[in-house]
Amino acid sequence: MKYALRLYGVFALVCIAILGGMIYLKSTQTVLGISWSSVLIKFVCYLLSASIQDLAFFSLLLLRLRVLVNANMMSQNDLVRQLATVLLLALFVGFSHYPNWPLAFFSSVFAFGMGWIFYTHPNLFLTVILHAFFGTILHRIYQLHMKFGIFYGNYDSQAHFFRKLIPGLEALIGSRW
Repeated sequence: MKYALRLYGVFALVCIAILGGMIYLKSTQTVLGISWSSVLIKFVCYLLSASIQDLAFFSLLLLRLRVLVNANMMSQNDLVRQLATVLLLALFVGFSHYPNWPLAFFSSVFAFGMGWIFYTHPNLFLTVILHAFFGTILHRIYQLHMKFGIFYGNYDSQAHFFRKLIPGLEALIGSRW
């Protein structure tokens, strides 16, 4: 368990360094104008979304892909099978964020890194926490447009899925989601 925590921690630190550099290069003014209450609300709400997504992608899809790849690539060594499995997962995650290609790219990179660790050290709790944390940073601090699918291209602040799904959420968080 200690080794797995180190792997997740190193991955988190690398992602923090990369995102910090991206935020700095984008604009130092971005950080000064942050509404920290909006960041906290986004993170807490994102935990639900990340839980559902990670359950689907890591606990279900990754394990199914692992079985499929292992059955079809029996002659390959373990490293090649792990790489093929994680690459397929990253592609599925990326394409699930279509047509928002910047978000699809970041999602694929995150899924590859987390999938690589999750493959041998599955920990859904840490995966969800990191997913929610980095998703919140990308959206609220880096200000990446996070809508995809039928919501992509719709900049109407009222067109958020979770605002309509959870009664009272819209009145509670307003435009801070």
